[in-house]
Amino acid sequence: MIDMNALEVRTNEGNTLVRPFDFYLKKREIVGIFGESGSGKTISTQAMFNLLPRSLVSSAVEKVIEGKNLDTLLPREYRKLIGIDVGYIPQNTTEFLHPLVKIKHQMLEGFVTHQCGTKKEGLKRATELLTLVGLKNPKKVLNGYSFELSGGMRQRVNIALSLMTNPRIIILDEPTTALDSITEHEVMEFFKKLNQEEGVSLILITHNMKLIEKYTDRAYVFYKGEMVETNDTETLFKYPTHPHTKALVQVTREEDVR
Repeated sequence: MIDMNALEVRTNEGNTLVRPFDFYLKKREIVGIFGESGSGKTISTQAMFNLLPRSLVSSAVEKVIEGKNLDTLLPREYRKLIGIDVGYIPQNTTEFLHPLVKIKHQMLEGFVTHQCGTKKEGLKRATELLTLVGLKNPKKVLNGYSFELSGGMRQRVNIALSLMTNPRIIILDEPTTALDSITEHEVMEFFKKLNQEEGVSLILITHNMKLIEKYTDRAYVFYKGEMVETNDTETLFKYPTHPHTKALVQVTREEDVR
């Protein structure tokens, strides 16, 4: 699904923020990207899809998504690939949803733009998805604004929004940040089911090692702008090699005991 070779992120002035690293994602796989704040995990993922802010640039020997080289795609081909096949759930639910545009219009925009169906079909799908993610009054939510919703409700809207075009890859950037522990479990189980039953590949970006251990097949560990370790999840937790990974696993085990 994704194959990145020597991907690097720099500022426009040439300062390196993330050192070159390789990354791949298979079909039906859940891959974790773990790191503390400022470790480079989010901007690394943005770089994979050419979604970095203008102040940053990336380079790579190769950037391939679903067999297509991003650096050689025409703009319309890139928009179609990213707009339809890739779903994104952001970390900051307040900034991601427009406060002055009704939820229904935000959910319809990509669906209609990429010709996935009519507005009527889009509203029907939006209603079904909002119900699926646990919102009890989807019609009220669709006709409302983001500032009228709690953090947990906004996150559920973002989840539904990411599913509107039936993506084959979904990026989960700290997807449970605004959720309580019970809702966190429900959301992650939902994505696990989506992965197992629909074959959607997932990239889970998080600072929560417990989520990495429970839900991912493989994981990449970032530390101070460098990918310091990667392995299948079971091996990573049983036999960590980098000192930073060892410390993180130790803390996780101590929390489990408590």
